[in-house]
Amino acid sequence: MQKNNLNQEIIFKDNSLASYDFFSQSFIDNIHLIDTSVESLKINKYLNTTFKDLKRIFNITQIEFIDQRRYNLILDNNIKVMLPKKIDHKLIIFIEKNLELLKSNSEFKEYLDFRNFNEKMIRVK
Repeated sequence: MQKNNLNQEIIFKDNSLASYDFFSQSFIDNIHLIDTSVESLKINKYLNTTFKDLKRIFNITQIEFIDQRRYNLILDNNIKVMLPKKIDHKLIIFIEKNLELLKSNSEFKEYLDFRNFNEKMIRVK
């Protein structure tokens, strides 16, 4: 479950939406994953099947749906992880095996760009 503060909506795991009006402020405050998309997030099948793995790997605080086709994850340290359109098990395995190496890279301060992962390319800044 996540919340979209721009639209004042809660997005449930089945992609249903509900206005903040139906919930107490304490309930809303206890939802830690924030959708920063202009239109409330719809989780596609690729993200849905890998989200538990991504949450296990990263401390995700925000998620954004970009151009109706892919996602950005914002981590607790404000680093952005740009995901490709197709998120599959190969990506998860690559991240698990190489995240510590990527973190030790002195250039890794702003983002991890996996948008072209399926073309065998990643970027770090």
